[in-house]
Amino acid sequence: MALLGDGFWPFTASLILLGLAWNALYVGGSHLVGASVPGRGRFRAQGANEFFVALAATAGALLAGAGLALVGWGALNLLAIAAAAALGVAVIAVARGAAAGGGGSQEPATSASVRPSARPS
Repeated sequence: MALLGDGFWPFTASLILLGLAWNALYVGGSHLVGASVPGRGRFRAQGANEFFVALAATAGALLAGAGLALVGWGALNLLAIAAAAALGVAVIAVARGAAAGGGGSQEPATSASVRPSARPS
C-alpha cells in the first residue's frame, strides 16, 4: 500500500493497516508469552517482553527519519518488505522444524496416561 506513493490517501491507508496489524500481533504475542511461561515467571517474562517491544518501537521511531533521508520512501518500503519476508521464511522454517519433531515441548506423563502396575495378589 505504501508503495503506491507518499500522498495523503496511500499514507493514511498504510497507517490504518499498520495499526490493525500492530494491535493483532501485539495482543496475540502478549497472550503467547503469558501462556508459555508457567507460574510466577510469567510476570517477569511479560515485563521483559514489554521492555523489548518498547525498545524496538523507540528505535524504529528514532531511525525512521534517518532512513527516509538516506534511502527515500520507496527504498525504505522495499527494505521493510524484504525484512518481513525474511522473518516470514524464518517463522515457517521454525514451524516446520517443530512439526517434524525437531523442537517444541512434549507433554509430561500424567497419572491418567500411566497404566498402574499390576499388584501382586
